[in-house]
Amino acid sequence: PLVPIDRSGHKNWNTTARINRDKAQAALEDLDVVFLGDSITEGWKGTSLGNLVGKKKDNPAVYDKYFTMKGGGDIEALPLGISGDTSPNLLWRLQNGELPANLHPAVFWVLIGTNDLGVSWCAPELVLIGILRVVEELLEKRPAATIVINGIFPLAFDKRGYVNRPESRNHARRGQRLRPPVWKSVEAINDQLRRYSKKHDRVVYFETNKFFVDPDAEDNDLQLNSEFMYDSLHFNSKGYELWAKEIVKTLKPILDNR
Repeated sequence: PLVPIDRSGHKNWNTTARINRDKAQAALEDLDVVFLGDSITEGWKGTSLGNLVGKKKDNPAVYDKYFTMKGGGDIEALPLGISGDTSPNLLWRLQNGELPANLHPAVFWVLIGTNDLGVSWCAPELVLIGILRVVEELLEKRPAATIVINGIFPLAFDKRGYVNRPESRNHARRGQRLRPPVWKSVEAINDQLRRYSKKHDRVVYFETNKFFVDPDAEDNDLQLNSEFMYDSLHFNSKGYELWAKEIVKTLKPILDNR
């Protein structure tokens, strides 16, 4: 997780990374926040690896409403996400064009680690190291910026959205083993990210418990709220609106104190 890795062999990744670099290099000098991450961050643009996705078509309007002055928001932001990326992929992007000399926002908002855990099946300890390596890169390269670590959002392989239940045989991918729940690993990683943030200046942790039907439910009954998600990981436009409102609450005191 400490070594930057590109995905140059993946269809459309090179193009999407180049678009991100171009946007970073053309960014406004008085930018408030840059969002860095994977598919959830790229979803603000309604795309996946640069391609428009029907289920995400309403997301850009939500983004403009909250994170562009032109759209009526009080915050000016730039989303730099690529679907499927892991922490080493994001680190590579930062070291290869997504952190140009002109890019000095007040805040970098980091959401990464989901694919390290739920696709690459890295151990939680390695996922944590990868996320913190990205954070350390930003702290070193942008000593005036605040880094917000967005905890890993809850995800479920159970189609009904129960985060502590395994994938059922009826919904398993053909020829592949059933995927076990990873929520306990997500909780462990987020707890360490929370602790790290408390111990470091210029680092803020963002809580991720807003997307459950009942956050206080017993472990086996902890369920994602389908009102805000079109699958058991990605938000629909209502989910993005909920996230946006919580982001603004977090950003306001940071930006007011600058």
